[in-house]
Amino acid sequence: MEGMELAWLETAAFLSWVVKDFSWVLLIPETAWVAWGCAVIFESWDIHRHWKIEDPYALAGRFVLLLWVLGNGVWMSSELLYEKPGRNIHFPWFHGALLEPDSYTDFALKIFVAVVWSLALVLGFGAQILGRRNSSAAAKQRLNTDLWCVVWVLKDCFWLLQMPWPAISCSVVILYCLIDLRDTSAEPSTLTAAFIAWLCANTVWLVGEQLLADATVVPRVFACIFLCFSMVMCIKNFMETHDVTERINILPKN
Repeated sequence: MEGMELAWLETAAFLSWVVKDFSWVLLIPETAWVAWGCAVIFESWDIHRHWKIEDPYALAGRFVLLLWVLGNGVWMSSELLYEKPGRNIHFPWFHGALLEPDSYTDFALKIFVAVVWSLALVLGFGAQILGRRNSSAAAKQRLNTDLWCVVWVLKDCFWLLQMPWPAISCSVVILYCLIDLRDTSAEPSTLTAAFIAWLCANTVWLVGEQLLADATVVPRVFACIFLCFSMVMCIKNFMETHDVTERINILPKN
């Protein structure tokens, strides 16, 4: 029962991430910030629930997720508040930066993001290296399962620094991590599909923004399609987890 509650919590955090990205792609600040807040709360709650039941290296992976979402939200806020979207990116609900464009504040916030993500990378790769020394097979599998998020932080660092090709290369590595390194035997296939769709959305969005200079909204539209699919898979996983929990609850207790 405890394991199912933790799985539900992790799925809730992931769904919040996807909704945040969906809102960011479409430049909807209100839902983007609400979803970001939910993601921070769920990731923090997840750390609290795992605090006494996981080894420090696995716990480090959860701190990487929290640092990642904190930096990601600050980056998103910086763009929504102080940056004008490309002149070809038009949505009826968004007409430009919410505040007066301020390159100094925008730059300072991105420096803050870079520092937070640098800490996440040191923590993540440090846990990956140190945790593999004299670890059990189960512990190494857990580290393999967590590797994707460390590489994703690296991808976002390259994106922040406007280095699209290294970022796209990281996307390829992340895909390998999601398909080959994660312990998919213990994870619903719907959740794996949701992760892959989320990665596809981010990569398409990256290409449209960095390589095509936001010349058209088409990449953002395709990114939203992938994100919608990811959300559907998350919700389906929620329903499946809820059904299993209900079946356990009605079993007679010995």
